[in-house]
Formats: sequence, C-alpha cells, structure tokens
Amino acid sequence: MQVIHLDYPLSPEHPYPEAIDALFDVYLLLLEQGIQAKDIILSGDSCGANLALALALRIRDEQRPQVSGLILLSPFLDLSLTSESIRYNSKLDALLSIEALETGIDYYVPEQIDPADPLVSPLFDDLADLPPTLVQVGSKEILLDDAQRFRDKATKAGVDVTFKLYTGMWHNFQMFNAWFPEAKMALDDIATFAQALDQD
Repeated sequence: MQVIHLDYPLSPEHPYPEAIDALFDVYLLLLEQGIQAKDIILSGDSCGANLALALALRIRDEQRPQVSGLILLSPFLDLSLTSESIRYNSKLDALLSIEALETGIDYYVPEQIDPADPLVSPLFDDLADLPPTLVQVGSKEILLDDAQRFRDKATKAGVDVTFKLYTGMWHNFQMFNAWFPEAKMALDDIATFAQALDQD
C-alpha cells in the first residue's frame, strides 16, 4: 500500500489547531486529486493517534466522505490526564512519563482551551459513525486506559473496534519490532487489518 507520511506543524511553534487544520487540508487535497475515501486509512501513534482520531471526527462533522479505517497505536486521547494507568503504570512504561505528557500539553493546548475539551481530547467527543478502528496498546503503558476507555466508548457508540493488548509492552513498542516478537506481531496485525479493509 502507498503511505503518505505528513510532516505536520509541531508545537510549541504551532499549537492547536494548526496541526489538525493542516491534516484536514491534505485530506481534502487527496479527494480533489481523485483518491476515494474508501481507499484511505488514517493512522497515527501516540499524539499522532490523537490527530488521526480528531481528523476522522472532523471529516464526519463536516459531512465529508469518511475514510475506510482508522489505526490508533498507543493513543494519547485524554489530555486532561484522568486515565488511572498514568499512575499505576508510571514505573513500568519504558518510554513515556507523565512529565513528558504535561510538557507536551503545555506546548500544544492554548491557555483558553480546557485540556478536557473534545477539540484536543477526542476521547470526550461523540464517537458515533467512525470507520472500523484498530487499537494497539501495551499492558505497561501509562496510556493503557486511554486506549481501553476509547474501546469501551466507541463500541458502545456502534463502532467496529478491534482492540489488541500486547502483554509486557510499553508506549510505542511497535518501533522496536527488530527485537521483540510482540512488536513484530503488532506490525503483522496492522497489515492484516489494513488488507481486510482494502478488499472491500
């Protein structure tokens, strides 16, 4: 499959909403170029998963053709930091810390916006009418509950959610696929999910 990897605007120089605006503009450009929404899968990891979900929600809200699927890897979806796993996995996550999350939130969220606002924390948005979604998360991630809460809320809203929990893995473990069989399996699971959508 062809992959478009977007160098979207980064905070603190470009806080919300610059990144999501740029991503939405690229999506519209793809449609203008004749690429069909059914042939597009949105994907992102961590903060990128936040933006992928936010983009799918904006596509829905603006009544544009919805993409065929959504892939959320170790998603960071609640910028108000109310997920319990931030505390109970704080000493287990080998890659991410609450301090890193807090710094990123300060960079990304303008002072006048509540971090719990669905505009920046899409977990709190209405999740109805999203495309089939794959969620991958490690059992040792401080963001484990972001993924589990999304699964529960999206499933209740009628979304077809495939949820994959990888035992013993930490934040963004997929990038360590050369060393860990769980990460290699995660990449295989992504391919299986994407190929199934591509056959429709």
